[in-house]
Amino acid sequence: MLSTPEYAFRKRKKVTTVFRGKKIVWTDLEEAKAYILEGMMSSEGEDYDRYAALYFQFIHGMTYCIDDD
Repeated sequence: MLSTPEYAFRKRKKVTTVFRGKKIVWTDLEEAKAYILEGMMSSEGEDYDRYAALYFQFIHGMTYCIDDD
């Protein structure tokens, strides 16, 4: 018997992001989140809005995130 219940482990799922037509499939959710946040923090204007759209879709649990409205 496991000392930690199985449901305590985070299930791995793939997340796909599309930014300016470039599609990336992520298997590591933390790496995807870090990439999107870094893009947000290092950009401004239209690119910032695109990264923000990706980030908000990502944190709401969507598995296919695009940079359009």
